[in-house]
Amino acid sequence: MEEKAIDKYLALNKEDQKSIYDNMLEEYVSRIKVCFFCKSRKIKKNGKQYNIQRFICLKCGKTFAVSTLPPQNKLKKYISLYIKRYDIKKISDILNVSPKQQFQWRTKFIDEINKISEN
Repeated sequence: MEEKAIDKYLALNKEDQKSIYDNMLEEYVSRIKVCFFCKSRKIKKNGKQYNIQRFICLKCGKTFAVSTLPPQNKLKKYISLYIKRYDIKKISDILNVSPKQQFQWRTKFIDEINKISEN
């Protein structure tokens, strides 16, 4: 099943590959509920800078990036290593990511590929 998912991913165009990554990252972005500065719950998305989601607090007016996410380059690197068929141990050593986290990312990655392939 994993081999088929990787082959499907490699057959996708760059835009669809990017949307898979964005959808995987959205799970983390959606967890942001409060302002880092004043702890207000009145925040909203405020664009992206260097492909990193930014937020603005509607109470204190400060803006902030989502630095509490797994580093976005770590997720990109995981996808790259996964499609190159690196094993779990090797990925753990390179990225310092637990096998449990890898399993969650792999499951989400395969689900996103299947969503695009169904369309």
